[in-house]
Amino acid sequence: MTARSILALAVALLLTAACAPADDGGLHPPDVERTWAEFRETPTDDTYLRFLHANRLAAMQHGNPGDAAGVLHQVRALEAQADQARRAGDLNLADAVVMRVLEIEQAEMLGVYDEALPGARERLLAARASVEGMLR
Repeated sequence: MTARSILALAVALLLTAACAPADDGGLHPPDVERTWAEFRETPTDDTYLRFLHANRLAAMQHGNPGDAAGVLHQVRALEAQADQARRAGDLNLADAVVMRVLEIEQAEMLGVYDEALPGARERLLAARASVEGMLR
């Protein structure tokens, strides 16, 4: 390995480390984290809508639904929708959660999502399971 290739590798590793999120909370902009925390703490129609709006805007700006941040946008949206469906007794929203997780599963993307964001598979399946009983 030449000195030039070692230097290039070192720069690449430094850039990768500098750009990597520190933890799950670092994957999303502060407004998404704030609205997510607000919804989890006080689940109301208003906090639900604020979170969905902030999450959707951030996801569109991020533009990559397949990396860790993109998967987290999707997972949290489905978790929030499942919570809201149960809280409000909204069968249409419950059905939408079940169908979206089923689409991800049928496209064989659960494993891909879990690789990008460890635990995503379990979280998505739990969101679906939490509302399936409403539809029976």
